[in-house]
Amino acid sequence: MYRKVIDHPQYLPEFIRGTLDYEAGKTMGRIYRVVPVNSKLQTQNPKLDKASTKELIAKLNDANGWVRTTAFRLLAERNDGVGDSDLKQAVMSPAPGRASARVAALHLLSKAGKLGSEIFDSIRMNETPDEFRMVAVKLTEGRTETFAKTFALESIMGVSGPVGFQGVLCLSGPHTPETVAYLAMFAFRHGTNRWARAALFSSVGSQGQALLDSSASNFGYYSQPEWLPLLTELGQLIAASDSPTNLGSALATSMGFHLGIDKVKAVPAQSAFASGLGNGARAKGLGKDGRSALVTLASANPDTARRLGELFAAASKTVSTASAPTPERLAAIDLLAHSDAAIAGAALQSLIAPQTPNELQAAAVRALSQLPGAKAGEWFVERERWRSYTPPVRDAVLTAMLSQPALQLVLLEAVEKSVVQPWAVPANRRNPLLKHKDAAVAARATKAFQPQGAADRMKVYEDYKAVLALPANAKNGKAVFVKTCAACHQFAGEGQRVGPELTGIRLQPAEAILLHIIVPDAEIYLGFTAYDIETKDGRSLTGLLTSDTPTSVTLRAAQGVEETLLRANIAKLTSSSTSLMPNELEKTMTRQELADLMAFLKGQ
Repeated sequence: MYRKVIDHPQYLPEFIRGTLDYEAGKTMGRIYRVVPVNSKLQTQNPKLDKASTKELIAKLNDANGWVRTTAFRLLAERNDGVGDSDLKQAVMSPAPGRASARVAALHLLSKAGKLGSEIFDSIRMNETPDEFRMVAVKLTEGRTETFAKTFALESIMGVSGPVGFQGVLCLSGPHTPETVAYLAMFAFRHGTNRWARAALFSSVGSQGQALLDSSASNFGYYSQPEWLPLLTELGQLIAASDSPTNLGSALATSMGFHLGIDKVKAVPAQSAFASGLGNGARAKGLGKDGRSALVTLASANPDTARRLGELFAAASKTVSTASAPTPERLAAIDLLAHSDAAIAGAALQSLIAPQTPNELQAAAVRALSQLPGAKAGEWFVERERWRSYTPPVRDAVLTAMLSQPALQLVLLEAVEKSVVQPWAVPANRRNPLLKHKDAAVAARATKAFQPQGAADRMKVYEDYKAVLALPANAKNGKAVFVKTCAACHQFAGEGQRVGPELTGIRLQPAEAILLHIIVPDAEIYLGFTAYDIETKDGRSLTGLLTSDTPTSVTLRAAQGVEETLLRANIAKLTSSSTSLMPNELEKTMTRQELADLMAFLKGQ
């Protein structure tokens, strides 16, 4: 296809975005078909409109896809019952061929309302492929016949994961103690798989507490790290689907599960469930008197409140234990979000440091932002702390602050004070401030997020626009690129990948390219923030973070030189408010050389 402008507007300087026609060229045509020279297209398909029902059933197994789908459509349109016996034969005693023919026949029988117990009995007794059995299970959904329900339940108990998955999807209610017991068994077998959990919870509906009761005997086993998401999601489900008056009962039930097992072993499972229940209760606005929703639910029962206090204490210890498994620390962090600043503040704040893996830092950010008041927001944007965040942690801070009205104004003030650089808040994330319900706040945000760049550099840019009108030589421009730009940028495979790859930059307007050269701080793309690192052995390093793992970071400097540093060896990590690309680059070349460089970058 053809388009004049390929770049998305988001990747152009803001003052240029409204000047281009992004639909220019859309009438220039499309490629319809590419064929070898002198080829003869095979366009003849058989005429099926006059075929008999029996002939169409036979075509369901044809090698030609168009023939199969057309035969299926014509049979569905006829729906005359003439071929029912042949369709049943195709399902129950299939001839050799495609499994899709059996599936098609099964769908046609279901559409006609001719699925009988003998068909399900046949499928149950025969060695049937999972692909076909899954469709058969799906077609039981909504059927009240005992044989259909039994068929779905048996599928859950089958050895095949996909078939059991489909069986769970079909058991959406009404539930009986028997079906809940089957769902609990499915949870025990497959609860570590997120897709299995999605199927399970879509079918449990309002029976979350019944599922919780059926899982009591497994709670010690569920304390293993891989099972914690199951309990968190179960807590969220119960909070979302049950009445507020019943949530305290569910919390009390889970807090009592430690009575039959080792009390310490129950802590991870109880913490995960309580976190999920608390998250859902908070969404319902159940907290009161300055307390979290979870603490409010526990307050009705002294034993529950006492046990919750023990879990908070255990969580504070877990988050501070570097050797604890990451899933347990994450569950503990999530639980502390439902306590208060006096209990959780110090433990959570200690995690937000360069030595801590990003995943844990981001979780701590979310937890701190959920504590009452705006103190966490003010702590997040203290100047030195803000500069120490790695990109994922900074993104977590922005997400947390922009999602809560109490913290939005704190963030805006930080932007106005130049603690947070405007470019650090992506354009698609600014709407909570730009469209704030308070017009005065929206006006402040509009002013704060104007395109950035020092006024003197913008004057230089306006002065240098004249080079765009000079006659230029792209060949000479390549030599300028190699001398001036190749140490940090790559073009058509030549140069180093420190800054953005420039091969596709020719699609941008010349004015936009010139702006990036003259005013590099005007817009710094996400992912290209410069970082300064001080190591414990006294070294100072500057570059881009190219790798950021739980145990190390990798810094890439000019010439593409990389160094990997263990987090334990980092004394300080700070982001720069300016681009890694230096200002006054135009002083390293003449105006004619700059014009030649522009011609090279534009592919002229």
